[in-house]
Amino acid sequence: MPIHKGSRYENVRVYNFLHDKRGLNPTFVRRRPLYFPPDSVVIRHQVIQSDRLDFLAYNYLGDARLWWVILELNPQYLTPEDVRIGDIITIPTVEAYRRAVQEYGL
Repeated sequence: MPIHKGSRYENVRVYNFLHDKRGLNPTFVRRRPLYFPPDSVVIRHQVIQSDRLDFLAYNYLGDARLWWVILELNPQYLTPEDVRIGDIITIPTVEAYRRAVQEYGL
């Protein structure tokens, strides 16, 4: 994975993740996963053409920067680009997200 000199990722460790369908994928070291308890209230959203995870995060969670939370709750996708029109994704409610952060931290 080429990282350009001066990039904010220049000093981040990269490791190779073995995906069962895509083979070897270089990726950045991840933080501890965000855990959502099984009784968390979630929303099922069918993706339409104009949807992007940052827009959905803004609409459902109030902060576009929380797009990664949606990705975290949908482990079948490695990147936002993997989400396709017609897919049904799981989005936490604001309360479920806050509870996960309070109880389990990041």
